[in-house]
Amino acid sequence: MVGYRLSRMGICGVLLTAALGSVSARAADLSKVLPDDTAAVWNVNVKQLLNSAVVKKYGLDQMKTELKNNAQAVKTLEALGFDPFTDLDGIVVAHADLDFNKMEKAIIIVQGKFKIDNFRKVAADAAQKEPDSLKIVKAGDYTVYQVTFPKDDGTKQTMFVSLADSSNLLAAASKDYLVDGLDRFAGKKKGAISKELQALLAKADMQQTLTMVAVGSILGKLPGLDNQSKQFVDKVKQVTAGINVTNDVKTEVLIGTTNANEAQTMAKLIEANLNKAKGIVPLLAAGQPAFALAADVLNTVQVAPKDTAVSIQAKVSQEVIEKASKLDK
Repeated sequence: MVGYRLSRMGICGVLLTAALGSVSARAADLSKVLPDDTAAVWNVNVKQLLNSAVVKKYGLDQMKTELKNNAQAVKTLEALGFDPFTDLDGIVVAHADLDFNKMEKAIIIVQGKFKIDNFRKVAADAAQKEPDSLKIVKAGDYTVYQVTFPKDDGTKQTMFVSLADSSNLLAAASKDYLVDGLDRFAGKKKGAISKELQALLAKADMQQTLTMVAVGSILGKLPGLDNQSKQFVDKVKQVTAGINVTNDVKTEVLIGTTNANEAQTMAKLIEANLNKAKGIVPLLAAGQPAFALAADVLNTVQVAPKDTAVSIQAKVSQEVIEKASKLDK
């Protein structure tokens, strides 16, 4: 899939993939550079993921082979002086809501080792060869790369990309959002995210493979909520989630509520729906190995009140991962 996208997007594709595909920012640093209206933050520790036993055993060689077979991508990465398997550290997505079909109020911060002069040279060359895909524009004091690429549905998406420094590459669907982020990195503008989000970030473990924190108010903005779902999310104060990939995959979601009684009530509701799912999935598993594996994972899910929050934990074992790796063979 990565190779397919890069072959369609050429040089511009590699520039954008560097922006969208990439040790992650510390919580204290994040609170200074995120847009003021940020309500949810996703942090992917790419370095930890690539070094995990699961990826090394089941995915790393395949990714390297796929990249190696894409001559254009290899040529561009060499010109950039950028190795995605060693120079890419992490990616942070800060969002004003959770509707990923609306990226105008989101900023992406990619962290790694970027050779600024190389990026400028490659971008200048791409702008000449592929002017419909990449344009170099000025936005205040900043050089911004306007990248246009095809989406899977046949439409086109435009993103604005710029290097804040040799360690941080920013991307946004809105040029104003990008400039706002660059101003914060340059110290021209101070961060003023909500105290609630600051507190969540301060407690977040960014060393995990994936970390997510969100204030509860953002959930009410999710598209397609029915009345029952809306009543549920209205009781949520905040959500934190973590996924850790090592030789297996462990995950925990903490749903914060207003008090301990509310947490107990919510835990019972979630557990009741979970038990329904545990009864249905095995029926679908007959002759369907994927459903059988889903049933195995579902049986590991544990729900319990934890002070004023609800803890939901699950695990994908080494055995399940091994079986899953053989499904498409």
